[in-house]
Amino acid sequence: MTAMAATETVGPDAVAESDATSWRDWVGLGLVLVLLSLATFSVPFPGSDSGRLDVYASEGLAAVIGAVLLVLLLTRRWRPGSACRRLILVSVVFLAWYLVVSGVRQATGEEVKQSALVLRTTILPLVCYALIDIGWDRPLRVVRGLVLVDLGVSLVHLPEWQDMRMSDYLGNSMVYGAFLVMLIPLNVYVLATRGSSRGDVVLKVAAVLNLAFGLVMPVWTGSRSLTMLCGLVFVVSVAALVRRAGVLLLIAAVVVVVGATHAAVWKTNPGGAAFGIYRVVPAPATNSAEEAAIEVVESEKGKADLNRSALQRQSIDEIEEDPLFTDGRVYFPYDNDLGEETASPHNFVLEHLNAYGVVGFLLYLGMFAVVLLPGCTTISMRRPGAAENVCAWLTLGTTMGFSLAQPTMMIFTVTIPLWLVIAAMKHRQAELSPAPPGSDR
Repeated sequence: MTAMAATETVGPDAVAESDATSWRDWVGLGLVLVLLSLATFSVPFPGSDSGRLDVYASEGLAAVIGAVLLVLLLTRRWRPGSACRRLILVSVVFLAWYLVVSGVRQATGEEVKQSALVLRTTILPLVCYALIDIGWDRPLRVVRGLVLVDLGVSLVHLPEWQDMRMSDYLGNSMVYGAFLVMLIPLNVYVLATRGSSRGDVVLKVAAVLNLAFGLVMPVWTGSRSLTMLCGLVFVVSVAALVRRAGVLLLIAAVVVVVGATHAAVWKTNPGGAAFGIYRVVPAPATNSAEEAAIEVVESEKGKADLNRSALQRQSIDEIEEDPLFTDGRVYFPYDNDLGEETASPHNFVLEHLNAYGVVGFLLYLGMFAVVLLPGCTTISMRRPGAAENVCAWLTLGTTMGFSLAQPTMMIFTVTIPLWLVIAAMKHRQAELSPAPPGSDR
């Protein structure tokens, strides 16, 4: 593996050595990929059922980076680290299995196109891990970029605070909420780090604001899964990563401000901003208009639960019929007020079982396992690199958690930053922890 910025110090028990005075300390290929993943556009595509395809702007760049990395790998101009080699191996086996599954589906007249669309969001984000492994980006620079993008996304979204549930920014409000919740462990990690340079101060201020947004906006989207997870992940992240009293006091202040904000909006419902809250917490019905609004909320919740249940039942039926290969369908019909539409089962386990079959799904999970399991021989938080390891696991656990109720593991706006956090944290853990004898990482 090529040299990474070994002088950077971002662990909670270390002092930052870089003042991040240059824009190059903040902007890298990882940041560019994240920014491009926020933008989508629709193009004509005869292969899809609708005749059009929604494309993320990051797909083209990820494909180009992947092609260049493949050439460097085949010409032996890039020697990946041990974890990256394992990731490449599992990915090759996964792709070989997918070709077998697709061949069987093609021969039996089953669906092939839908699983191919899911394949994009499985394979292309893997370049994020290789970016840091080869040295084209650095862990600390990736962390800085993600924290700033997190803040920027919320600031751009802020004017729609009174209609967060129905906002279509980033596609829909669920994607925005998922983006914020996924990065809660990283923001807590940044606050837990030591460092007082100007770059550190800017980063910590951004992290404080991100935590406030991350505990408010997902609740206002009305997503019950995101509401539950934002609080749970926040508490677990603080308990696991924060050790200093000053940081705990700062986080306590954030909690007080967030609690007061929620209480005020819940009580007064300014401009209808509390619609999302009322999907989670019963509203204070004080007049007939608000009582009518509550009835709308309850009706909408019932329809959402019914549709999701119907989609998941169809998905499970297909898996049970042929768990090894499945029929390749990922999108199923359901009825709503506008007529019949199609959607995924809103559960990443079912979605990827439908797309890849049981073996393919296990290989899909294996891609995460081969990069996350190294360095997990001890759970002691006193060990160098332990905080980075915990942050990586918490980020994956959080993403998989809300993806049990949302189709977010098939969205580049989620999978690109997910793999960047995993890559940055695991490479930083490797830099901080002693290398085992004979290791080539």
